[in-house]
Amino acid sequence: MNILLSFGVILLAGFLAAKVLRIVKFPAVTAYLLLGILIGPGVLNLASEQIINASGLISNVVLGIIAFGLGQNFSRQNFSRIGKSIIWIS
Repeated sequence: MNILLSFGVILLAGFLAAKVLRIVKFPAVTAYLLLGILIGPGVLNLASEQIINASGLISNVVLGIIAFGLGQNFSRQNFSRIGKSIIWIS
């Protein structure tokens, strides 16, 4: 399968999985992580080695987007409530 088509299908699957998990009140990041685990070589092996090798820059950009999404879930109240634990773990 063409690499661009494969990326498009993976992006569409991520978008749809995020929509489904939002219905049951899960964040979209959960859908992205679960989908990545499922399509990766460890479980269903749907992403070919060629796609994985070509995804270096794309994966860095996507990880940045995921980190940004995770950051949106934090609030100042959460940090003040569990601040010492966060500092200790960091």
